[in-house]
Amino acid sequence: NEKFAGKIDAVADAVDNVTRMVKLRIRLQNPGHQFKAGMFAQVSFGVKEGENISVSKTSLITVQGNTYVFVKTGAREFVRRTITTGMQIGDRIIVFSGLAPGEEIASQGLMQLKGLSFGY
Repeated sequence: NEKFAGKIDAVADAVDNVTRMVKLRIRLQNPGHQFKAGMFAQVSFGVKEGENISVSKTSLITVQGNTYVFVKTGAREFVRRTITTGMQIGDRIIVFSGLAPGEEIASQGLMQLKGLSFGY
């Protein structure tokens, strides 16, 4: 669970048909000689959440081109809120506007909330 920064030196010419992976050669510091040739790693390519809020992609509802989340306002109360989203990083979506830090949103039961909210 450690993170290391490096630079891509080379990308293989083909995707492996079985694994659907592409081999990369990444140059990074290796002072303790813990990295060995042929090792596997999960790699991110410079995309960061930064200071932005991010939410699970399963927490979003899109209707007629607008993206919504349901913000918790009480023990069993939620209100629909329009948000502006950005890039997806893994299973999370960056939110540029519409949410404040610390606000709780629904991540389950969205179809029921959508039906109640939009009158379906």
